[in-house]
Amino acid sequence: MPFENIRRDAAIVWLGEASSVLLADDLNALGAAAITREERRQAFERLQVPPSAMLTDATVIRIGELVRASDVVTGTLQIEDGALVVHARAITLDTGRVSHDIVERGPVAELFAIVDRVARRLVPSGGARSDARADPPIATFENYIKGLLADAPARAIAYLNAALAATPAFDRARLALWDVYAEQGDHASALAAVTPVAAGSPWSRRATFLAGLSYLQLNRYDEAFATFKALADAQPTATALNNLGVVQIRRTPTPQTGLPAY
Repeated sequence: MPFENIRRDAAIVWLGEASSVLLADDLNALGAAAITREERRQAFERLQVPPSAMLTDATVIRIGELVRASDVVTGTLQIEDGALVVHARAITLDTGRVSHDIVERGPVAELFAIVDRVARRLVPSGGARSDARADPPIATFENYIKGLLADAPARAIAYLNAALAATPAFDRARLALWDVYAEQGDHASALAAVTPVAAGSPWSRRATFLAGLSYLQLNRYDEAFATFKALADAQPTATALNNLGVVQIRRTPTPQTGLPAY
C-alpha cells in the first residue's frame, strides 16, 4: 500500500507512493511475488477507494483479499531530525495479525537503500536479488513518481519528460509516458515514447509489447504482427499469442495468412 505521510508534509507527499513502488520492486527481486501498482490501482477502483485516502485496517485487508494477496504491507513515513523515517507493518490476511513491524531511517537521498533494508527484513530468507537494478538519481525518480500521481495528463507528461531529460536511460518513465498518451488516444505519441527503449533494457520486452499495441491502434497491422510474432517466438505468452490473433482478424484474411484466420 502507499505509505502514509502522517505529518502531512507537502515536501514528501510523493514519497508515500515512491516507497510502495520501490518496496514492490525489492520484494519481487527477492522472490516474494508482490503485486504491481496497476493491480493495486484496479483494486482501489473496484472498491471505489480514492488513491490518497487514509485506510482502516479493515479496508486494507479487503483490498488485499480482492487481489488474492496472502500479506499486505502498510506503512508511514515522516521527516524526523532531518532524516526520513519509514515504518512498515506486514499483516497476514488469514489471521489479521501483524507479522512484521519494521522501522528504518536515513537521508531522503538514500531512499533506495532504506526501502531495500525494509524489504530484506520482510523477506529474510530471500537471498540474493534476482535483478541488478541501476537506481536513477533521486530527483529523476521524484519526477517519475509525480508523473504517476499527476491529476492531469499535461502535468503527468511534463513530470515524466523532466525525468527523461535528466536521465534519458530511465526507461520506466517511457513506459509511464506510453500509458498517459494511450489513455488520451494519442497512439502515435505513445509509440514514439517507447520506441527508444534499447533491446538490452530490462524493460525491453514490455516496451516492445506496448509498441505492438500502438501499431495495432494505428492500423499498422504488418508491423503489429511482426512485433507480436517476435515476442511469441521468444516467449509464447498468452497475451502475445492473443494479440497475434487480433491482428489476423483485423487485417484482411487470406488463405496465406492461415486457415484459422481465414
